[in-house]
Amino acid sequence: MLILKITGFILLGIIGLILLLLALVLFLPVRYTAGFKKDEDEMSGDAKITWLLGFVCIKIKYADQKLDKQGRVAFKKLWKKAPKSEEETKSREPMKTEGTEEVGRSAVPEDIKEPIEFKNSDEPEKNRKPKESKKTKESKATERPRKSKKKAKKKAKLSPVQRLKNLFKNRDLLEIAWDDGKEAVKVALKRIKKLLLHVIPKRIEGNVEFGFSDPATTGEVLGAVSVLYARMGALLNLKPDFENEVFNCDITVKGRVRIFTVALIAVLLYFNKDLRKLGKRLVRLSEKVPEGE
Repeated sequence: MLILKITGFILLGIIGLILLLLALVLFLPVRYTAGFKKDEDEMSGDAKITWLLGFVCIKIKYADQKLDKQGRVAFKKLWKKAPKSEEETKSREPMKTEGTEEVGRSAVPEDIKEPIEFKNSDEPEKNRKPKESKKTKESKATERPRKSKKKAKKKAKLSPVQRLKNLFKNRDLLEIAWDDGKEAVKVALKRIKKLLLHVIPKRIEGNVEFGFSDPATTGEVLGAVSVLYARMGALLNLKPDFENEVFNCDITVKGRVRIFTVALIAVLLYFNKDLRKLGKRLVRLSEKVPEGE
């Protein structure tokens, strides 16, 4: 009885540990920070992604037209460091010696060095190829139509442009399919909106100076950007220039993504029966060529 109790406690401990690890993986967010800076002709940027309290860490940096990336999982590095410069790699390569004899040898192709042998028509019977039997000829004949069928299937695949043309030509059937799956599309769009709101940065800070050749477009962009960053809770200092064509910025972005939220929305979208039916109907309509063509 004591042994059974001990094994039961051990099993409960293992199950609890597995559940704890799953909860950490699903609910601990993936945090990211990024920065971008542009001043006249110079551009630089960096990004950092951390997960599981820094257990996984990835850093990317771009400066002086060079991209540097670093990553680690626990204490193991993901990428090896590249050589510092091309001159060092060239210096490590062995020096090639030039000589008249080596050049002369390399200039002559290897095929000419060997003597050319002329084949006589009177060869022994052993070297001659045996004649093909009827069975081999029949097997080859059966193989040919199979290959032709495969080629026909490959040719039957329609391009995306042709599929769109078929959809527009079958407008009546497309409208019927849209009426049947309209509600499913609305539900899918709501879930995709939730996903985007979850993924987009939660904090945006920095300075942005911009201007276009036309002052009207500068005013329109200012209005659109002010509405967007007000909803996102951004703290941007916008400096519109209505006289010159300019774009300079210094922005930092912070956000987080939970794997559980993304996985849940993806599963709900995938197992939506009405949405899947609509997708299958659209695929069939894209493959259907209208009559008279």
